[in-house]
Amino acid sequence: YVLFSNIIKEGADNNINKHITKIKNKDKSKKSLVPYKSKSELEDFCQEVYKDIAPESEDLTFDELSSWLLDKHEIETINISNSDSKTLGNINFNTKKIYINSNDSSHIGRNKFTLCHEIGHYLLAHGDYMIGERCLDEDLNIEEPPQIMIKDIMKMEYQANYFASCLLIPKTSLSQYFLSIASSLELYDKGYGILYVDNQQCNQDTYYRVTGELMRVYGVSRIAIKIRLKELGFLKEPSKA
Repeated sequence: YVLFSNIIKEGADNNINKHITKIKNKDKSKKSLVPYKSKSELEDFCQEVYKDIAPESEDLTFDELSSWLLDKHEIETINISNSDSKTLGNINFNTKKIYINSNDSSHIGRNKFTLCHEIGHYLLAHGDYMIGERCLDEDLNIEEPPQIMIKDIMKMEYQANYFASCLLIPKTSLSQYFLSIASSLELYDKGYGILYVDNQQCNQDTYYRVTGELMRVYGVSRIAIKIRLKELGFLKEPSKA
C-alpha cells in the first residue's frame, strides 16, 4: 500500500488527502488505475441491486439498506453523532464497517444518500484501490467527473455519487413521476427544458414545488433530486458565463 499523499505531485490540491486514506498503485504505466463504468452501465447495475434489496418497494429506507448490507455482504452500518465533523460518512473496506454521521435528524435523506454513496464504493470494487474513504458534504455536489489524476480518486467519488443517485431515484420511476407532476402544473418545454431554473421568482417557485414533491416520494435531499433531473435532461439552468 502507498499513502496517496506520496503520489500527489507538487502543486496538486492537498485537500484530496481528505478523501482517501490509502491507495494501491498497481501499475504506474497506466494513465487510469480504476475501471470506469458508463452511466448506462451504472443505471442497469442499480436496477439489479434495487431488485435484490426491496423489489416491491418504491422508496428504499435506511433500515432496508443497512439490513441488506449486513445480511448480503456482512457489512455493518454504524450511526454516529458528531456535530463538529464535516464528514457525512466513511467506509473501511478491511473491517467492513460503514459509519454514518447522523447528528441531525432533519437530514434523513442526506444520510440515506451518504449510505448509498458508500455502498457504491463497495459494490464498484473501489476497495481494490482504497483501504478507506470519507464522504464530505461537498462530495455530494460532484455532478461531472473531473478530468485530473487525482482523476482516479475524484472519478471514484463521482461514480459513487451516480450509483447512489440511480439506486435511490430510479430513472424510469422518476421520469413517470416528474412528467405527471409537470403535466398537472402545465409545464412544457418551450425551448429551455421542462423545468428551467433561473433567478425569476416564478421559476424558483416551480422548482421548489416540483422538487419538493419528488423529495417526498423518494425520501432524499433536494440536491439529489436536482442532480438527477439534470442528468436526465428534465432540468436546465442558464449557461455560466
